[in-house]
Amino acid sequence: MCRAWFRRSRLVPLVGKAEHESVPTIIAKVDPSSTVFTDELSDYKGLRGLLLKKTIDHSVGYSIPEEGISTNQVESCHARTRRSEIGIHHHIAGPHLLQYAGEMSWREDRRRISNGEQFLLIGVAALHHPVSKRWKGYWQRGKWFSRKKRREAMAPAMS
Repeated sequence: MCRAWFRRSRLVPLVGKAEHESVPTIIAKVDPSSTVFTDELSDYKGLRGLLLKKTIDHSVGYSIPEEGISTNQVESCHARTRRSEIGIHHHIAGPHLLQYAGEMSWREDRRRISNGEQFLLIGVAALHHPVSKRWKGYWQRGKWFSRKKRREAMAPAMS
C-alpha cells in the first residue's frame, strides 16, 4: 500500500506481484509537488526525476531526522496490517486480497476515530450503498449449492 491523497482516503491499496508494479500508479496518483519517501529498493528508481524522492537506507536506520527522511508511518501501517492478519483474518491472500487491502486502508485512515464513530460510519455507508454483486449471498453459497444438487438429484425421480 502506498500513502497518498486519493478520493477521501489517504491510503491507496495496491495489489501486485512485485513492488515495481506500483510505480505507474504512484506516478499517476501522487501530486508531482509531493515528496515520496522510499527505501533503497531499486524498483523505485523509476520515480527519479518525476517526483521529489527521498530514500532511506535501512542499514543506517529507519529514520534520518536531520534530513527529514522517515518511513515510520509506512512501517507502522505494515505492522498493523500484519497484526490484523494474525489476529482477525488469519490468512490474507487470493482473490479477495484487494478487499482486505481496502479494509486495512479504511482502518488506517480512521484509526484515531473512536470505535463508536467508526461503527456509525460503517452503518451509514452500508445503508447508502447498493447491494454488492460480489458479496451478495456469499455466506449462503454452501446452502445454494446443496439445494441445487438436491433438486438435480430429485429431477430424474420426479419425471
